[in-house]
Amino acid sequence: EHMVDAFDGEYVLLGAEHSYFSGKVRGYLRWKKLRFQEVIPSKEVYKKLILPRVGWPVIPVLLIPRPDGTAVYVQDTSDIIDQLEIRHPLPSVVPPLGSIARVACSLVELLADQWLVLPAMHYRWLFPDNAIYLQREWGENMFPFSPIQERHQSVADSMSKFEGMASLVGATPTMATAVEQSFEQLLDLLSAHLSIHEFLLGSRPSLADFAMMGPMYAHIYRDPVPGKMLRTRAPVVARWIESTMGMPRPRRATVSQAGRLILDGGKEPADSNLNPEGFHGADSFVAVIGHMLREYAPVLASTASRFVELGLSEGEEVPRGLGMMEYSLWEGGTTVRGTKMSMSFDLWMAQRLFDQIQNGGTQAQSWVQESFGEPGQQLMLLASGFESGGKYRVHRSQNKLVVGDGVLAVGEYSEFIPTSRL
Repeated sequence: EHMVDAFDGEYVLLGAEHSYFSGKVRGYLRWKKLRFQEVIPSKEVYKKLILPRVGWPVIPVLLIPRPDGTAVYVQDTSDIIDQLEIRHPLPSVVPPLGSIARVACSLVELLADQWLVLPAMHYRWLFPDNAIYLQREWGENMFPFSPIQERHQSVADSMSKFEGMASLVGATPTMATAVEQSFEQLLDLLSAHLSIHEFLLGSRPSLADFAMMGPMYAHIYRDPVPGKMLRTRAPVVARWIESTMGMPRPRRATVSQAGRLILDGGKEPADSNLNPEGFHGADSFVAVIGHMLREYAPVLASTASRFVELGLSEGEEVPRGLGMMEYSLWEGGTTVRGTKMSMSFDLWMAQRLFDQIQNGGTQAQSWVQESFGEPGQQLMLLASGFESGGKYRVHRSQNKLVVGDGVLAVGEYSEFIPTSRL
């Protein structure tokens, strides 16, 4: 076990401002008002903490302190939020189990985590004007104690590896126009929804909002080129991102007849649960999800087929990449096709969605099919394969995907166990 010094029982988030998934957890922690410190994942932190306790170089990682000064390391944002919701259930960011709103949150999380990485990587790596900014971000995080000039010179290899990953998610120059048109349509749909509603499910943020911070905050809101595009085309979306991320704002106030300033309390709703009855059916919200699902449903179906073709046996480890596959977008009304790596982690995220659909019964199944038409029907054709014992079923073991159902008690998660501890 690694000791956690000087944090006095606080959570520790190993994360970065420029990291895709760190934003998802950071916004959640702030909104829940949980005590935490965010620590830069320097090269030393990766080598001495993350690799030995997680098994591969990835962020964010949440350190949950124990009374004896050691910490539990939880990796993957879905596991992190699941764990924190058990420890701090009120106010909840997930609607009640079995509700259609809960299904909607899981669907948005799947799309934000696994599909919107395409426009996020496009806007970060295909625009040279982002380079100087990214070089500084990388240097400050990897070598925080080095002189500034040395930081910048030392990050070239690391940055080139991430830049090379853009083509693996489908972000290539030949698909640039189609990716940008698709994302601009998504911004327009979000703008229409957020011009009426403060957050995706109503008056306060939910898991759906925090999931969208993965692609929206670091890559779109903060990076120079897409940040300018976001603020000029969709300022209401930029404002939503700021609210979801808990960025400080001036307080609202009124003035009494006596001339005294009366600050607005800014209290959260008194409801202990998030249960926006009927809100999941709002046309503007369905349009946002439908736009993403139209593009992603065929990708998930192809990924599931590739997984079956591997012929892996129960208990075998699943490779992260399943080979290159074709995907489609629409450019000026014409279908254009690109290629991307088929990622097995899509199956685990989709499995979480189908578990929620199953909890919601026929009402949830009907909502998916009727709300989203052909993409919804295509999604539901996969449902039986994701049920317990189904052909697409996987589980996480020591932060790796393994074929078949895993048995974890409530509150447990997939923790990496170093060989030295076996």
